[in-house]
Amino acid sequence: PKGKRKSGSLLQVFASPQPFSKDGRMAKWQRRQQHLHTKVSHYPRRLQQDALDLAKVFMGRKALKLRLCNSYLMKVWGCSERTVSRRLQALESLGFLKRLTFPPRQKSGGGWEQLRYLFLIVGKVKSKLAGQGGLLFNRLLPQSSEPEPPGKSRNTPFSFEDYLAQRQDVPLNSFLFWMRCWGAEPRTMGYIRAVWKKISRRADILESILWCANDENLKGKRRVGFIVSEIRARV
Repeated sequence: PKGKRKSGSLLQVFASPQPFSKDGRMAKWQRRQQHLHTKVSHYPRRLQQDALDLAKVFMGRKALKLRLCNSYLMKVWGCSERTVSRRLQALESLGFLKRLTFPPRQKSGGGWEQLRYLFLIVGKVKSKLAGQGGLLFNRLLPQSSEPEPPGKSRNTPFSFEDYLAQRQDVPLNSFLFWMRCWGAEPRTMGYIRAVWKKISRRADILESILWCANDENLKGKRRVGFIVSEIRARV
């Protein structure tokens, strides 16, 4: 009814949340799960359970792209690290997933780390996930200098999600810049800063949300509203 809208609510600045209702998202992930079960049923019997166990991890986190290390997969599958590598290679050859591995890099606090991402292939492989656009799967990416945070120019070819793939934290300035580019109003910046605190050290979660927004082809304030609602739901 008219006259009951609160003019001071920051949440009302964003687009209506109906298109991103929980029921709609759940239905989408249920369809994906059903498709995967049909897809896995044609795999060799020794790999079917391995594929389903890994799919549960993706379905539980509501993401098609995850940064999963071998030690975690050893617990999921209950096997050795060498067996994990063999199973990943077998599942990739069947088209169940894709692997993206970065060169080793030194951490700021000392020591070394090597990032690897797993992409769950539900339907047709998109061009960006098929080795185009600068991504080389199941191979080491060429060593390059650390990219500057996006936000210096609107014409930068380095997308925000690609930038986050090489970080563990989410820089505040970059987050605010892209939210403004997507249509967030200046008077909501205080609220958006509070939302940023939830994922300031979880670049993987924000990256997953951005990929979901890309899948839905969300633009402008609808994209901002989706990102804010997903951060609040996931963290």
